[in-house]
Amino acid sequence: MDKDTFLVGTIDHSPPVRTVTVQGQEGYLQHGSLPNKTYKLDESWCTFVQHRKTVVFVDRFANSVHFYNLDNGTTTTVQNSDIREPEGVCGGGDRGSVFLCSTGTGSVVQISARGELVKVHSVDMVNPYTISVSMDGRTLVVANDIVNKVKTIKLFRVEY
Repeated sequence: MDKDTFLVGTIDHSPPVRTVTVQGQEGYLQHGSLPNKTYKLDESWCTFVQHRKTVVFVDRFANSVHFYNLDNGTTTTVQNSDIREPEGVCGGGDRGSVFLCSTGTGSVVQISARGELVKVHSVDMVNPYTISVSMDGRTLVVANDIVNKVKTIKLFRVEY
């Protein structure tokens, strides 16, 4: 969030997102209305889009992505038929997009920082689970959850 504060997701605690300083002090977000819910392992993920000051929170079994803007306190929730059992999520580098793994559709969904669906990327893999993106937002690394003892990691370019 800044050079001394990190955003972290919680497991078996509410709220599902907290802050932690480099000194180890826990805190809570001052703006935005996070779900008042306790999540188990692999039920939620979060990331932070720095230049938009936006927390992105993914609720796997509600098939939803929540955007909480810390500057103005607005909340946007995205639900779409292309988002099924969303899992790993990351900010898209300097382009402001967010990428998430849609495990239920076997794809990666790209959403603008304002919560608009940009594109669905086919990744040709079963159970995409975690994702990372380059600083320029053009290269993705996607790994799946282990399926039949086979772990797949793929690198691909994003075309806009």
